[in-house]
Amino acid sequence: CIWDLQNGNRYASKEEAFEILRQASKILTLYYDTKDFNQIYPWHHAAGDFIVKTRDSSVDVRLTTVRGYQSIMNYVSKETAKPMTAIVYFFLNLTIRMRLDKLDGVGETVWAGDFSVDAATKGFFEALRLMKGEGRFKFGQIDDLLSLLQSFNEDELERLLQPLLDLYQEDDPADLSVILANSKSHVKLLCQTLGNFRL
Repeated sequence: CIWDLQNGNRYASKEEAFEILRQASKILTLYYDTKDFNQIYPWHHAAGDFIVKTRDSSVDVRLTTVRGYQSIMNYVSKETAKPMTAIVYFFLNLTIRMRLDKLDGVGETVWAGDFSVDAATKGFFEALRLMKGEGRFKFGQIDDLLSLLQSFNEDELERLLQPLLDLYQEDDPADLSVILANSKSHVKLLCQTLGNFRL
């Protein structure tokens, strides 16, 4: 639901919803620090961290609030993380959290449709290409990261998601229950999306 204070609240079309999630994913990835793994966190669609402006067929998404900028790797591993490992976890977390919202901003947690995985993946890799051009992606080629992500099967991705559950439990138990209810189908879709994705 787009909260339009001038014309009244309305539901985004499928095309608008895709574009909103793609742009939000791109923005969050652009703020990811590949050196110390800091990222904008926490964030939530329901918290109003992003605003959307639509005009005719164009959609413009802006980040309006940053409540924290930190690494989440201490939730994932006690060992010092490697850059490729950290960005894999950033991506997995992004694909999960991009699907979470709350009805009317405060109601029950809801899970976005399958299109959101493709939108998040496109936004993520678009941002990485920009970062590479700016010299901020310094640990290999983007192709190598995509190949690594494509190499994971469903069981491996499920195991990779397990350490993030503590983070979700701490953030919002209602979100966690929705994530758990949808994690298997999400992982299956993520594998398919990555398998079909081309830079």
